[in-house]
Amino acid sequence: MKTKLLTTSAIIQAAAKVTGKPSKIIRGASRVASVVAARNLCYKIAKDYIFLADRDIASSFNRDRSAITYSLKRVEQDLDQQKNYRLMLQMIKEELELC
Repeated sequence: MKTKLLTTSAIIQAAAKVTGKPSKIIRGASRVASVVAARNLCYKIAKDYIFLADRDIASSFNRDRSAITYSLKRVEQDLDQQKNYRLMLQMIKEELELC
């Protein structure tokens, strides 16, 4: 069995593959709802599986730490309320072979 190193770049590429959005757009400053959703799920996976601090996630995505903290709180709300959001998270995790 081959072990894969999980990085923020790998997470972004998996999200890009699942959503069809280019990784450059996910990493960028777009405020389109579907891009923001993909980006926020990347933050959650980085927090939960790589155990990065908010400031480390922020530097990986060229964001402010407080924006990451807010987004992570928002992700939890969206996961509770939206089935499509949970499905997208599951598909990204499957792409990364985390399930």
